[in-house]
Amino acid sequence: MDFSHSHSSSVGEPRGHLLFRPTFRVGQDTGPIPCTAAELHGLLLLENIKQQVNQLATTVNLMMTKINSGLQPAMYEWPEEFQFPLDSDAELDRFEIWLADPANDRQKQALATSLSAVGGVDVKRVTWNVLSTLFSCILARTINWKGVNGKRAFHKMASRTLLTRAVRKCASTAQATETEVWRHAIRWFALASDRAGGRQERQAMRQAQQQLQQ
Repeated sequence: MDFSHSHSSSVGEPRGHLLFRPTFRVGQDTGPIPCTAAELHGLLLLENIKQQVNQLATTVNLMMTKINSGLQPAMYEWPEEFQFPLDSDAELDRFEIWLADPANDRQKQALATSLSAVGGVDVKRVTWNVLSTLFSCILARTINWKGVNGKRAFHKMASRTLLTRAVRKCASTAQATETEVWRHAIRWFALASDRAGGRQERQAMRQAQQQLQQ
């Protein structure tokens, strides 16, 4: 939810009745949420609580991983060959080759454990957090599930297996099915063009085109 807001008032309206207008977003749809200053304060508190819950979920996941590992302590290890999130096709190609090499199996297990530590409150959030850790917004825009429109096909990538493994290593989503994880992955890649200012860029381009046509 975007809490950027504006306000308006009619002539002679007391300043105490100014309306703040945060916006909501559901899928591709957005719209204003008229509310008073007190209601806006309540929304901001709820957003803060949500962030705190996500942080607590991450902490709990780390603790549960350690408990479930018993005498075998979990290995939190990031491969030194890569900087995450990956942000170029060349880096992704190299990462996919690395994942396909059986000689890296131990490091792949450790990487899945490290990725699971990002946590989340449900399968959707854990899946999206893991993907955000692996791929930059720019790189994510070059990937989709089936590989249509000249993009990479995620369902054929070794990263897909790593994603499922990482989600299942997270204590809160240990019972997640492949279908659940893949469904949320499809959605995450579909929304990649809206992240990191992508939506604003498209709106600016449309406005510029409209001005040229006038």
